[in-house]
Amino acid sequence: MSWVFFIIMTYVLVAFETGLGSLFVVGDSVLPNLLFILGIFISIYAPQSTTLWAMLILGVITDLVFPIQGVGPVSDFVLVGPNAAGFMLGGWVALQLRGIFRRSLPGIVMTVMIAFFFSQLLVVAILTMRGLPWPIAEPVAGWSAADELVRRFWCLLYTMLLSVPLIYLLGGSIKLFHFDPHRSGPAGYIMR
Repeated sequence: MSWVFFIIMTYVLVAFETGLGSLFVVGDSVLPNLLFILGIFISIYAPQSTTLWAMLILGVITDLVFPIQGVGPVSDFVLVGPNAAGFMLGGWVALQLRGIFRRSLPGIVMTVMIAFFFSQLLVVAILTMRGLPWPIAEPVAGWSAADELVRRFWCLLYTMLLSVPLIYLLGGSIKLFHFDPHRSGPAGYIMR
């Protein structure tokens, strides 16, 4: 895979999400996750190690660019880790599913849905465990796991909806990613 083109696409999607994010927000804070869609697209075609590294990078960027919303006297804060772990879990799930859903747009959208579900479950679990009463815990003010799961469910649906045009556009630029066309099986798949 071409890491240069990966960085360019990541930069474009981060700029799009941060610059035009206010146009895409639904309700209070329901937003699609375009970086996750990029990560799943890569996981369909790239080898396993490339997929996991790409998902780790995209997760760390998500943690850094989109802070956790604080409530009351606590302002928004950056916590590196929850999305990084969630993205890696999502990438691993996509690697397991790419043999089933691999050569069609609806299949990739289903992979996005399933992987995003498990990814966000892990993110919510990590942030909830952070608030458990133990010596080093610092709970997030106003945190409710149930409310967060509902919000992230709506984000999942929104991400699925926007994954259709984004995957179509990424599919048009597949040659620029330079995925190895001779790889098959567990190392990577090429859409036909």
